[in-house]
Amino acid sequence: MKNWRARIKEVYFDPSLSMEVQLNSLPEKLTKRQWRRLLEYWGRERVKAMTDKNKANRANKKLTQVTGKKSFARIREELKMSLGKEPTRVNMFKKCFTNGSADGEAATVLVMGYNNSGSAQTYGPDVRAKDLWGIVPGRSVVRKENAQLKSDKAELENENSRLKAQLARKNNGPGVKNEGSCVQDNGLVVKRLKVRDDVYVKSVRNNKVARGRLVSMDPTTVVLQTELRAGWCEVEFQVAIERNEVLFRPFEHMRYIHDVIGTSIAWPTALIEACLC
Repeated sequence: MKNWRARIKEVYFDPSLSMEVQLNSLPEKLTKRQWRRLLEYWGRERVKAMTDKNKANRANKKLTQVTGKKSFARIREELKMSLGKEPTRVNMFKKCFTNGSADGEAATVLVMGYNNSGSAQTYGPDVRAKDLWGIVPGRSVVRKENAQLKSDKAELENENSRLKAQLARKNNGPGVKNEGSCVQDNGLVVKRLKVRDDVYVKSVRNNKVARGRLVSMDPTTVVLQTELRAGWCEVEFQVAIERNEVLFRPFEHMRYIHDVIGTSIAWPTALIEACLC
């Protein structure tokens, strides 16, 4: 109906002529009353302004669909059959808006990338962007995630500071006289660490999670492709006490204590305790 009315207007309507003159040029399949109503509608100032705006928009239109009334969904299925795979959005663009070729840069600008909301372009009227690419998080969600990340970072920094302080107390505490000796420290028997000692490996909660052997305390030693650095040591894990304790430095498939039995890995020196002599 809309297209038919547009053709009638193009052929019979002339805004330069008076209403009386145009009423005498009655189109076929229209009564005189229907024709008058159309002439009155097209003669309104609001309708004239809208018509002028639509003409200007059409003049600025750079792309014209060349596939007629055929739907995007049907075109996509036809391309899928001919290509033997799901067509890309560039394939769809070339098919729907060109005669088979398109400038690469123009095609990329026009059709590549995700639509954040609404319909997914070239996928048909019933396909939504969120069905293909998920829901794009809003600003409030992003702000909450950033706040959580900052909170996690601060917690890790605090834990790191606590471990450093604990290490300093252990290295500089009273009663520690020489490597390998058994001494009194605040009423507890403490053995200073040395290479090849049998040791307990502890978690940040100070629980014993494994038993092993101290291999190196040299901060330049490379363990699993990473240098130890100050405050860390290399330990060969021999017996798991808490099998599911998470490692401080996961590596490839190794994430838990039970993954590294028989392997040397890095562990904070402050959480290594020598077995008593």
